[in-house]
Amino acid sequence: MGESRNVYVEPDERAVIRTADVYQTEVEAGTAGYSDTLLSVVANFKNSGAPEGFNAQCMVGKSKRGEVALRLFAVIDPETETFVRAGFKARGCLAMTACASVVCSMVEGKTFAEALAIRPDDVKEALDGVPWDKIHTAYFAAEGVRALIGDFIINRGGAIADLDAVVPCDELSLSCAMCEHCSLRDARIELRFGPAADEAETGAGDGALAEDEGDAEGDAPAEGAGDAADVAGAADADGEAEARARALAEHNALARVFDDVRAQSADSRLVTPARWAEIGLVPAHLTSDEFEMLVYEHVEDDRAARAEAAAAAAPEPAPVFRTATRAVGVPAFLRPEDGEPKEAPEKPARASQDAGSCGEASGGSVGDGGAAEAKNDAAGVGAGDGAAGADGPGAPDAFDNPDNPDNPFAGLDIPAGYRLEGIEGEYVLVETGEGEDAAELPIDCEHIATFVGAHSYYLYDRGFMTDAYARWAFLAAEDDRMVTFVECVREESRVYPRPLAASSLKNPPFRMTDEDIAAAWEAVRASDDHPDIERTVASNGDAYFFSTDFLSPAYAASLAEWDAVERHLHM
Repeated sequence: MGESRNVYVEPDERAVIRTADVYQTEVEAGTAGYSDTLLSVVANFKNSGAPEGFNAQCMVGKSKRGEVALRLFAVIDPETETFVRAGFKARGCLAMTACASVVCSMVEGKTFAEALAIRPDDVKEALDGVPWDKIHTAYFAAEGVRALIGDFIINRGGAIADLDAVVPCDELSLSCAMCEHCSLRDARIELRFGPAADEAETGAGDGALAEDEGDAEGDAPAEGAGDAADVAGAADADGEAEARARALAEHNALARVFDDVRAQSADSRLVTPARWAEIGLVPAHLTSDEFEMLVYEHVEDDRAARAEAAAAAAPEPAPVFRTATRAVGVPAFLRPEDGEPKEAPEKPARASQDAGSCGEASGGSVGDGGAAEAKNDAAGVGAGDGAAGADGPGAPDAFDNPDNPDNPFAGLDIPAGYRLEGIEGEYVLVETGEGEDAAELPIDCEHIATFVGAHSYYLYDRGFMTDAYARWAFLAAEDDRMVTFVECVREESRVYPRPLAASSLKNPPFRMTDEDIAAAWEAVRASDDHPDIERTVASNGDAYFFSTDFLSPAYAASLAEWDAVERHLHM
């Protein structure tokens, strides 16, 4: 073989990429068939993440569950229409990571015309080829460049004609056919048939009418220019308001997703992205695929941020123990120089105590309490109308600040769209007039964990579901009976240790039948990959499985006999 790598010899331990920007979903395929150049690019990938100040982005991919996808980001000089910097986020196989990285390097410094000249074959050539079954990744990279340019044109206010002039539709091309999802395709459809298209058509008609009326009546151009400026200003304001509304919708949708994950985990169920469209959690301005990637990226970004914060936190200093050199238990301000404790000074009365609580004044002559009472009297508000002393719970500072210890409602969870208001000496919930979606919901994904399968990813909350059970549920959902069978047997033999009763596989989350269990056992016996998996039968006929890596056959047989027969004799 010389100095070339023998691609047919695979290492026992395979490297898996798990970063905030790159997530390798194919962990069993190994590196067979990949060129040395491609593997070198993967091992040293550059341009990952969104560059600061990016003004264009896109996403392309395949599979309804986002099995393979990439997002490209770019900083584009608007005057020269030249790519200044480019970055990526990738999900899928090693080829997807390599193609995304190399295409970002290829576009930097290029004009739109030069970048559009990049073809899938150019990407493959830069990597010394990609495996035949990964050929789609090169097409994704090339289509991503087109989508980046299209996004820049649209963000600059370009219409469908402007888009077609620079990035004409290639729906009949192989590249377009390869992409099951493409953000440029979605944007083009939105421009042609969405609300923006209706507004543009209406605006064009109004403009023509205004022009005709101006010619007929001889209106001055200056007035028309002022109207155009007003319209442009109103459009900008509407655009900002729409952007804020979309950001809030995405934020609240994320919050509801993680709340639902917790609820499902409490019921021993994993959550897949397909559920969010079914229960109406996908924001109206996003597709299911886009929202799926948004959730995935939020979880990964949050996990990375927590890991960085934990790494940056300095370790706590070791506790220091000393022998007392003087009497303890006496506060310093009570400890005189002669060593005799003084009497505690009389604690000044709080103004709120003299002012009473919730408006029940008891002589408002002390400090701010009296002032507050006088102020309330001057305003014609009686003591029973919810007026409290300045330091009482009814005071604005004490009530509005949740950290104030005097706030009697500090731990109260007020529903979205409501506020507490003092009315006739009592606090009641009053509608704010804002809908539930107008308030920003708290996002909590600290304990959210994921499993990535062949066609989807699965979420659960570690606070409600153990990692072991989640792993079993994941294997059951992936419906690989033999892998599920082997992993469960080994887990049971290693952790407890004990053999696994065949009847256990009939319970949730596996729900395997006797035929399924028998077929899995036969598949294991026929395979040479799991020689440690063995079977033993108790005297009552119950079957058990175990791993010889953790249990000897004699010990496994004795444990099986105790569980199946002897244990019931002592109950």
